[in-house]
Amino acid sequence: MSFGALIFFAVFVAILFAAYLAIRQRRAAPGLVAFGAVLGCVVSMTAFSLAQGNIFAHALLVGLLMGGGFSAATLAMAFYFQGNELRAEARKRQE
Repeated sequence: MSFGALIFFAVFVAILFAAYLAIRQRRAAPGLVAFGAVLGCVVSMTAFSLAQGNIFAHALLVGLLMGGGFSAATLAMAFYFQGNELRAEARKRQE
């Protein structure tokens, strides 16, 4: 793996981590965070694949599938746990 590919992969991981924290801690509008995370992950995974020496069509496919898939899974986890926290807070208020 080249140094450039490693940098793009680190950016990919940082985007996923930041999106997870932003959703869980309610730092911004969830739709805006989700859009930014998906777009950032697709772009960073496409760049990662291009840095590996793949042709653009293959790199774009990798970016869409891997970047989109991992960002969707991360966002689903964040929304799930945030929903659990909100339900627990609502139950506490009712008691």
